[in-house]
Amino acid sequence: MGIATRTGMGRDRRRFGSKTGQCSVTNFLVIWHCIGCRSRGIPKLDGAKARFPFTEVRVSRRCAGVDEKWLKSRGEEREKMDFQNRVGHKFGTAGPATDQEIAADRRERLRKLALETIDLSKDPYFMRNHLGSYECKLCLTLHTNEGSYLAHTQGKKHQINLARRAAREKQDATIQPQPQTSSGPRKTVKIGRPGYRVTKERDPETQQKALLFEVEYPEALERVKPRHRFMSAYEQKVEPPESKFQYLLTACEPYETIAFKVPNMEIDKAENKFFTSWDPQRKVFTMQIFFKDREEKELPALPQRPGTTNLAFHGGGGFTR
Repeated sequence: MGIATRTGMGRDRRRFGSKTGQCSVTNFLVIWHCIGCRSRGIPKLDGAKARFPFTEVRVSRRCAGVDEKWLKSRGEEREKMDFQNRVGHKFGTAGPATDQEIAADRRERLRKLALETIDLSKDPYFMRNHLGSYECKLCLTLHTNEGSYLAHTQGKKHQINLARRAAREKQDATIQPQPQTSSGPRKTVKIGRPGYRVTKERDPETQQKALLFEVEYPEALERVKPRHRFMSAYEQKVEPPESKFQYLLTACEPYETIAFKVPNMEIDKAENKFFTSWDPQRKVFTMQIFFKDREEKELPALPQRPGTTNLAFHGGGGFTR
């Protein structure tokens, strides 16, 4: 294939004519030696490249010694060549990407991939300041975007600070005493409700009303004593609350807890009035309570609004408003 430039000249045609034994060109000045002339042993034009540095790639069919079949095959190969999808030479685009552009594209691609897999809202060290940039609270570094922060988290400085903080927290945890945590109430399999007997009594001297409770726990565990407590009607959620009653609860494993509904009166807890006992042989829990008589108590008086106000001045004297 010949490489030539279009010229309209008579002097150059005479200079590079066929009489000199070189390429014979009518309308083109041959700059590079064509294959046809090279195969025939025709010498190359000297100084042509220096004289014509900017040339147009053309095929000179009138160059002496060029084979027509060879030109036809080269034209077919040129038609088969894909000029649109060559790297960096697509129509309407710039040239090949530089190293900086490739690195920037790679960082952007890695940033998008990391944002899909990592949730920055759960990162305790990620913070966005009032300027719109991002900060690492662990390393005290400033970042312009999320990708920069993600790249920082994979860096050596951030990893070292994470290891230091983990070691410090581990050391502090070993020094501080461990808090005593209760395991909660012991879970046992309940076998049902116990048997009970309630007796109404009255003191012959004071005429105080009393109740005697006898609860049987034949299957009570060893070294286990029944417990009891009083509960307000508003603490339970089994029945609608009634202000006239309160509940007496007794419990002993492995039986279910039972409650007795008693009048909401003040309990007399004197030594000879209130007592409980547990018989480990018969396994019977006994409890006696006395109620105090209702007494009418005067409610405290409401605060009175003052009718007169005495105002005094610094100079002495005063007046009543």
